[in-house]
Amino acid sequence: MIALIIGILVSLLVTIVGTPLLIRLVHKLNYGQYIRQDGPKSHLVKRGTPTLGGVVINLAVVLGWGSSALYRFLARGEVPSWSAVLVLFAMLSMGCLGFIDDFAKVRKKQSEGLTVKGKFIGQFVFATIYAVLALILPTKSGFPSAQAGMSFIEKPFLSFEFAGRAVSIVLFVIWVNLLMSAWSNAINLTDGLDGLAAGSSMIAFMGYAGIAFWEFYHLKGSGHSGFTYAVSDPLDLTIIAV
Repeated sequence: MIALIIGILVSLLVTIVGTPLLIRLVHKLNYGQYIRQDGPKSHLVKRGTPTLGGVVINLAVVLGWGSSALYRFLARGEVPSWSAVLVLFAMLSMGCLGFIDDFAKVRKKQSEGLTVKGKFIGQFVFATIYAVLALILPTKSGFPSAQAGMSFIEKPFLSFEFAGRAVSIVLFVIWVNLLMSAWSNAINLTDGLDGLAAGSSMIAFMGYAGIAFWEFYHLKGSGHSGFTYAVSDPLDLTIIAV
């Protein structure tokens, strides 16, 4: 619980301190948002809205989790889990694409950043790396973070294994690409200029944090009576979500 509180407090501090600093820096560098000229005229008043806010969000998550991981290492000798590293890689890689997209807009002084082709190529590369590593890197529980199939309660109801190991991996990689590309672009469209992504993401991550913490409390082998879960490193995922 102390590790969780440390993660929350550090990320909160980074957000509270870092956000106004970034806004002042963006204003000083004139890195404001550019508005599409063919859009509604009412949107023109939003020209110059500070951009690159994802920098603070990503920094808050990394430093919050990192400080928590450092505490657990010093107090109990626990090393960071691959589950956390993979999730952070997925977040930071997509965040890197977002940064390049935003930075391209302010550098070119127009509303168009990365090309559609360039963005999809980046998403494909990062999602493929994540999918392959999730299938092969072991976690503290002894099994990888992901498997080439989806499970319902105890038994897989949709498994790709019937097609052979190689084909199942390919199908899983395609599935992960569809998920990561779909949600990354959906959030990008949702965000716009009004910070809608921050509010909707907060609600989603509250749900993720609740589920992950419940699984941590009822982790298989923890001695908890009743129903337990065989999941990979739920405490790390809880800390990242909060």
